[in-house]
Amino acid sequence: MIACRCGAAWSGASIAHCACCHRTFSAVSTFDKHRTGTVDRRRCVDPVTVGLAPNRHGVYRTPSA
Repeated sequence: MIACRCGAAWSGASIAHCACCHRTFSAVSTFDKHRTGTVDRRRCVDPVTVGLAPNRHGVYRTPSA
């Protein structure tokens, strides 16, 4: 189990947790979707605005069709 100072905890090799906004994502690819801007000015955006949805555990993922 891995934990963050924000209180979030997760396990699994594919899970990604954002140290800026403290949201947890199902994969690095979904984590990358919520970041925007140039390399020197990266910032978080609301995951819902880029098509992600939280599952029952609060982990953001691409919703299944």
